[in-house]
Amino acid sequence: MTEPSEWPTQAAYRAMWISDTHLGAPEARVEDLLHFLEHHDADLLYLVGDIVDIERMRRRPAWPAAHARAAQMMLDRCAGGRRVIYIPGNHDAAVRALLHLDLSGVEIWPWAVHATADGRRLLVTHGDTHDDHAARGAAGKAVCYAVHGAVHAMVRGMNRRRDAAGQPRLAVGPWFRRRVPAVRRYVERYEQALAAAAARHELDGVVCGHIHCPVLRPSPAPAYYNCGDWIDHATAIVETAQGELRLLDAEGRILESEPPRPSLRPSDASHARGTDPRLHTASASGEPRRSPWPGRGRT
Repeated sequence: MTEPSEWPTQAAYRAMWISDTHLGAPEARVEDLLHFLEHHDADLLYLVGDIVDIERMRRRPAWPAAHARAAQMMLDRCAGGRRVIYIPGNHDAAVRALLHLDLSGVEIWPWAVHATADGRRLLVTHGDTHDDHAARGAAGKAVCYAVHGAVHAMVRGMNRRRDAAGQPRLAVGPWFRRRVPAVRRYVERYEQALAAAAARHELDGVVCGHIHCPVLRPSPAPAYYNCGDWIDHATAIVETAQGELRLLDAEGRILESEPPRPSLRPSDASHARGTDPRLHTASASGEPRRSPWPGRGRT
């Protein structure tokens, strides 16, 4: 593990978004995550929910050493002079009890507005509050978690056999989206709901996770960006010093990219603010460190 003192003085990226690592779940691609963290850094790291799968661990407690190491590597970014903002999701919803606290440098927010280097303002939220499935009652959630766990257990068994045969592994999410029309409609509704949330606050776009569907979609406005997951895809979103957004895989390969806006000066970003006082802007340097709004409801 790379120690904070060994990290480069100049971070590789201005900002980085990682979500849905599901640490504690057996299907988490922890080795891929560790590899990515060892080779990529940023001045501002957003942990966009479902980082630790508390829901899964309540049913089947497990915390392997590799999972603990990955969690520590993300949280230790603070020790290297970086900012870490943790926005909980539905699988780590228990962390929402700590909203607006600063725990050893890790800031816990319900959501944030990120100011890019070229002046765009992006809502950052896990996204579960805009998912009608995740918003169901306790019984509905229990059924969803049971089905989710059963499907992943089946796929893990299939992948063990495929590994032994030298065949490529199956990914649950993409398989369902290709073959089940209802799943495709669900993803479309979710993306529309998140884009609408950004539009309500007169923002330029949204960065989220939750549904394990990585994408950079700049149009139609407002833009929709999903940083993906570390179950099926092993992806993250990063922002360069110039404001370019990139979707990376675990090896750092650029899967998609969006260039910065040429019409905005980079210096404009330091003055960007959300139009709604409940939403607070975050940047890697000098911005307010806490949201003034104590609410926990929908964005």
